[in-house]
This record gives sequence, structure tokens and C-alpha cells, in this order.
Amino acid sequence: MKPTLAAHADHAPQPDTHVARAQEWFLEGNRKWNEEDIHGALECFMKSVESDATGDAFYNIANCHLQLGNYLDAQTAWEKSIELSPKRADAHVNLANVYALVLKDTAKALPLYEEALRLEPTDGDIRFNYAAVLDSAGQLEKAIEQYKLAIDNGCKVAEKNLRNALARQLGKHLKESEGSDK
Repeated sequence: MKPTLAAHADHAPQPDTHVARAQEWFLEGNRKWNEEDIHGALECFMKSVESDATGDAFYNIANCHLQLGNYLDAQTAWEKSIELSPKRADAHVNLANVYALVLKDTAKALPLYEEALRLEPTDGDIRFNYAAVLDSAGQLEKAIEQYKLAIDNGCKVAEKNLRNALARQLGKHLKESEGSDK
């Protein structure tokens, strides 16, 4: 799935300034992205941050790197995006996804999901991603709780994962009760 870009830079353009140049490069990067010229978009976003570094521009740089398979560069750019725009929940989620799915580092991923949920507590998709990583990390009880909250917040895809997690939980309880009967 192709990520969504930030639509505009963090600053309103001001004529004849580095901010205006950054905004122009940013908008050109969005145009190239929409034309599926990922390399061209990346180049424009890089020029944008050279003129005026913004969280949105680094967010888009990260998305370009992700599309190009440059996961460590994406990680670095999302970290910079979060540094400049700490309230951007989707940057936290995307960085968490890289840690969880690419780098296999759930210890770093989980706090990023938690921060994203602090910022956007009713986002069912964030809850689903968080639940899936909890589930894969063996934290079944917490995963079930988050799958339920994801469903409550409109994420229908979580229903299947919840059923599977509940089945595993039941199997675990049955196995434990068989062990205690012996």
C-alpha cells in the first residue's frame, strides 16, 4: 500500500525567502509523487529541507525512502519528522511499523504505537497495528484488548485477528487446565 504524503509544508509560504523556496520544492515533490516519480519526489523533498527543514518534508522523505526500499533511510527521516513535529501520529506509526516489521525490534516499536495512540486514541487502524505487534510479541491478552478497541473504532479487519487471538487464548487455557488436572 502506497503511503499518504503530507499535503503541505508546516509553514505558509512567504515571498522571496528560504521558507517560500522550501514550500515550492515541497509542492513540486508532491506533484512528482502523484505522478509516481518517487526518485524525483525524493529529490524535491530533500531540496525543501535544505531550504527549510520541516516535519512534513521529512515525513515525505521517509515515505519516498520506504517506497524505494531504503528502510534505514526511512527510519532516520521519520525520526527527524517526529523531532520537528512530535504530534504527528502517522509518523510515529510509520516508524513503529519499520521497527516492528522490517527491523524486528518490538521493544522500540511498542512505545511508538503507544505515543501515536496517545495522540489519536480513536484511530482504529493504529490500534490494529499495535494489537498485531503485541500479538506477534506474545502479549496475547493486551493484543485482544487492542483488537477489540480497534473494532470499536471502525477497523473491521481486526475482527478476524480478534477471532484468531481468542481461539489461541482458549487453546492456551485448555492446555493449562489439562496440565493442572494431571
